[in-house]
Amino acid sequence: MVIPKRLKIGGQIYTVTVAELPDDECGECSVVNNCIMIDKNLSRSQQEVTLVHEILHAINSEIEEREIEFMAQALYQVFSENKLFKNKC
Repeated sequence: MVIPKRLKIGGQIYTVTVAELPDDECGECSVVNNCIMIDKNLSRSQQEVTLVHEILHAINSEIEEREIEFMAQALYQVFSENKLFKNKC
C-alpha cells in the first residue's frame, strides 16, 4: 500500500504524515485539524494497519477504541489478502 500524503474522508481533506511519535502511540487522528499521523518507526505492515485504524477514527470518532482496532485489523487482512492495495513502486 502506498501511504498517501493526503486523503479525502467524509468530504474533508486530511493530511497524512509519517513521523516519530511518542513510544506509546502508533498513530493519531485529529478531526479538528484534519490530520493523521503515523509513527515512522513501525514496520510497513504496522504503518498500513495504523492508517486504516486512523481512517476509521476520521470516519466516526465516537466508535470505541476496541471496536476500531478490531475493524482495522479485519479490513487490513481483507484488503491485503485480496490485493486491493497498490504496492509502492
